[in-house]
Amino acid sequence: MTLLTVPVDVAVAAHGTAPPYAVAVDIDRFIAHNEGSWARLDELSRRGGRSVRGLSSAELDELVALYQRASAHLSMVRTQFDDVAVASRLSHSIGTARGVIYRRRGAPGSTVGRFFSETFPAAVWTCRRAIGVAAFLTLAPALALGFWLSSSGTARDVAVDADTQRLVAQQDFAGYYKSKPAGEWAFSLFTHNIEVAVLAFCGGALLAVGGVYLLLQNGANIGVAAAVMHSHGKGALFWGLILPHGLLEVSSILIASGAGLHIAWAIIAPGERTRAEAVSEEGLRAIVILLGTAVTFVVAGFTEAFVTPSGLPTAARIGVGVLLETVLLLWVIGLGRSAAARGATGRFGESRDQVGIDSAGSADSSASPTRGFSRLSMPPPGAGS
Repeated sequence: MTLLTVPVDVAVAAHGTAPPYAVAVDIDRFIAHNEGSWARLDELSRRGGRSVRGLSSAELDELVALYQRASAHLSMVRTQFDDVAVASRLSHSIGTARGVIYRRRGAPGSTVGRFFSETFPAAVWTCRRAIGVAAFLTLAPALALGFWLSSSGTARDVAVDADTQRLVAQQDFAGYYKSKPAGEWAFSLFTHNIEVAVLAFCGGALLAVGGVYLLLQNGANIGVAAAVMHSHGKGALFWGLILPHGLLEVSSILIASGAGLHIAWAIIAPGERTRAEAVSEEGLRAIVILLGTAVTFVVAGFTEAFVTPSGLPTAARIGVGVLLETVLLLWVIGLGRSAAARGATGRFGESRDQVGIDSAGSADSSASPTRGFSRLSMPPPGAGS
């Protein structure tokens, strides 16, 4: 059982009188004594979240007071108890209340700008490990099959018959990118890519089974196609047609798949959260990722329709793909890491006022105890269990 020893000056701030000794409080007693005020804060925040007009003047004053008290409790939990579950619960309550108290009506343009500069990159950064798993599940079979089938004609002929190989290498692969007018082709590619992303996301979210299969299959298809083209002397043509749009397209699919795998992991191992809380939180983050990747798929679709089959030199077309991929990586890694450091979680509906709660709580923990606990509610010595 975790015990907290409250300094005398903190107890004075909590009770108004100085006890003859420090107050020892265990975490369970602390939660039991303050859970009611936290629940009340959540209730007022929910009502105020719908419309502040739904709260009376007295309830608004109560909301502010409970917000300040919960902030002091969060500082106390972090510096003294070091309880992750309670700290997470308080951070969520404080963030929601802060959004109600400091709500500002922002212009639509600023909301959209914040989505692309902060919310989406933070969501991707938070899911980076799951995205890394998705990348491994795609690249591993692509590289393994690509090298194996390139070096073994017998294995390649078993995987794809010789006539089909010749047809793909000499006509079908390059012809695919000129089979429709560019404008119609761009829309078709955009919708197809969105479908693939949604399937990858849903497959990952369903305990990862479907998503893992889809990623392995896509990787295998890339490896087989590369082996066929290289074995027929069309390697340069293959990469010149794949890389301009493929880098951004595959990266977007991996990001969407990672969001699904993140939900699957939340179901399997929710950690300190309840399983429902974990799935809800990851679901809100997944919404952001799917909206963001929809934009990257638009760019990939237009690139595939207008750049990939164009008459530009191969190096120039590949350069476009590398440039787009570099912009994507700088966007989601650079901005994502800095947004996460400011407290952004990438969840849908997260306001700017909620960002920074965690970092602010950490800063508060270094402040003097009496400043952080001035409104702290603490049972007198001997009270409770």
